[in-house]
Amino acid sequence: MAQEMTYSHQSGQVYTEVTFSAKPKRPWWNKSRGRPEDPKKHRKLGTGTSSLYDAALRVCTYKAEWLTPEALISAEWPHAERIYKRLKEREALTFKVWKAFQDAFPDSAELDHTYHARIAEKRGGRPVEIDVIQKQITTLPFAALTNLNLRHLLLRHVHLMGLTNLTNLAVLALEQDIAQDWSENTGINAHYMKRWGLYVQQKGTFMKLRVVVFRHFQTNIESTLACFQRFPQLLLCNIDTSSAAENSTGSGHGTPVPSVDCWQRLVVQGAGALSRSKNPRKIWTTSKKTIHERMKMLYDLASVLSPSPRAGTKGNALVSIHYGDELRFVDRSGDSAWFVREAPARGEVAQSDKRPSESGGCLADELPSAGAGTNPGEGVYVNKKRKIRGGKQMEIGSILGVFGQGS
Repeated sequence: MAQEMTYSHQSGQVYTEVTFSAKPKRPWWNKSRGRPEDPKKHRKLGTGTSSLYDAALRVCTYKAEWLTPEALISAEWPHAERIYKRLKEREALTFKVWKAFQDAFPDSAELDHTYHARIAEKRGGRPVEIDVIQKQITTLPFAALTNLNLRHLLLRHVHLMGLTNLTNLAVLALEQDIAQDWSENTGINAHYMKRWGLYVQQKGTFMKLRVVVFRHFQTNIESTLACFQRFPQLLLCNIDTSSAAENSTGSGHGTPVPSVDCWQRLVVQGAGALSRSKNPRKIWTTSKKTIHERMKMLYDLASVLSPSPRAGTKGNALVSIHYGDELRFVDRSGDSAWFVREAPARGEVAQSDKRPSESGGCLADELPSAGAGTNPGEGVYVNKKRKIRGGKQMEIGSILGVFGQGS
């Protein structure tokens, strides 16, 4: 069963569509590349029989889906470690089991605190698993960052709204299906980008999001960057320029894309290009790294390229999810622009404005961020007491006297 929020083009009604598969499949959080050994099929090589401990270990790894954090804690790490290593050796560690180990032993040095999940979907398919991903991530019993890549799927505006519930996103890569029929209205356009940015800002979400890859959508550069300005912690973004519609900055083929507002365009090709280790385009398009490694590298690179350094995330668990087509990413020459957020001008941080500007200024530095401190220079909005002009000041007694004369 899969649920997807969609809407009717005729009536404009938003509804939830539930689909059932004729052939039930195993959910992705219970899947793994390999399989644990079936104790019934075990045959010991050599003479003699297995020890009772080895027999019990095979049963525990085979029934690992039943393990709970409480059971692992009671077994203690020396015994739980052997189960964990056996699952890793056979590539049979599922997301559900990893979650139990992470919850039981969050500070273990031997435990891998990063999990890579792959959810295959045919090219141009509907992202029916987004709601399930959201439920699994938001119900984690421990703090964890999330890197999410949605590749070559048919994304609609309701899907982007649903992503705002993933408050712990660190990297978000959205790649619309290239072969999509553009006559079909997905609801993602320049006008919608403004609404999405305002919704993110008012909801106070995406407080850990540093990198966004946004490709093959029918939007323009200005509206997309204006939307991303409202993401409070965003440092690095990539926008596809070949499919941008009505782009007034001149981002057609062969036309350079200038810097916009508080976003500085990075030179990633030709003369003056960034070195390979600091070039986001080379990192994102390399075939020598997995998609999970590339997302992690972009996350680390964002803090290096940004003029405003951010605190590190050492010790945090990480869930990296790739959902969609398995084909390797292809970045056509000149069809993509990388931008880094510039540091705010000195004195702009303390400016007071109840209504954020639509285009000018770095909105992440004008507005308060949830849980942020009050140190100047951290991009925190500081309220100033309203000053009363000297000629307008009156004592309380004078005011009461005026009222008394009137009565």
